[in-house]
Amino acid sequence: MTPHAQIPAAFSSRTRLFCQSKNAPFCTWRLIINGFNNLRRSSSNCYFYHYKRRFYPVQLKPQTMQSALIASRRASASLLEAASACVSCLHLTQTRNTVIVERKYPVNLHNKGSHPRLKAKNYIYKVVDYKNSRPVPNIDCLLTDYVEGIGVAGEIVNVKRRLFRNRLYPAGLAVYPTEEALEDMAEIREAMKAEDNRLSQYAKMTVRQLAGLHMRIPMSGDNLWVLNKTHIRVALRKMGVEVKEDCITLPTEPVTEPQEVEIGLSINNAVDVKVRGTIYHIFKDRSRNVLPENLPKVWKNPPVDN
Repeated sequence: MTPHAQIPAAFSSRTRLFCQSKNAPFCTWRLIINGFNNLRRSSSNCYFYHYKRRFYPVQLKPQTMQSALIASRRASASLLEAASACVSCLHLTQTRNTVIVERKYPVNLHNKGSHPRLKAKNYIYKVVDYKNSRPVPNIDCLLTDYVEGIGVAGEIVNVKRRLFRNRLYPAGLAVYPTEEALEDMAEIREAMKAEDNRLSQYAKMTVRQLAGLHMRIPMSGDNLWVLNKTHIRVALRKMGVEVKEDCITLPTEPVTEPQEVEIGLSINNAVDVKVRGTIYHIFKDRSRNVLPENLPKVWKNPPVDN
């Protein structure tokens, strides 16, 4: 149906030609929906349609005025139905976008009660604050199970909102620390407080990391030696691990030759980790220094069976 199909029959041919122009959709429907608000009546019962400071004659007979109004109401109803159908097809999503701006060039002074005269430069704004770009703070959550690198069950930890929303909460690993959740986890939390030597998430990560370590222990090939804790501490320090000598446990039998050994490391005086190591000779003459064959990699090796 063309936009001018609902024009009442009371319109003259000149009005029809005008409505079929490039401005036809706007002119026609505005004329019909507004109920002829833009029509102006002259003394000779001739109506003029006012549009863009021009008057276009519209020949309407008095007895056909009522039928024209009825036709306009029907057209308005059909347009409203079409508009509602179009809106239902759209996917409208609420967004929270707040931007605070201020004028780059201030407005000139003006008399009280009057409007200032704005120039082109007064419409230039600069952004003061964009609230959507602010970093979102972390959120506190109550863990219901052990999560590597985060914490243990019953512990309240502070994590990123994205991690809590996408991983912890959907998997049931964490909940909001509400009063009901704290009451449900009260027994676990009391057990955690009673346990003095419990391991934190970082201590458990350290245990897993050290379990896959294979130390390289260079010893002198020109002098006699006996393996002691200082040798182990220096070897670990070269690989980026700081350990006190009190936490090192040597093999029961003294070691005086190159071989593979198992060293015990104590974590927080609660867990003992066995670490493998290879002892090899180094000489003052660097041309004689050769690494053993099939030497395992330093990290990410299979753990030692207890």
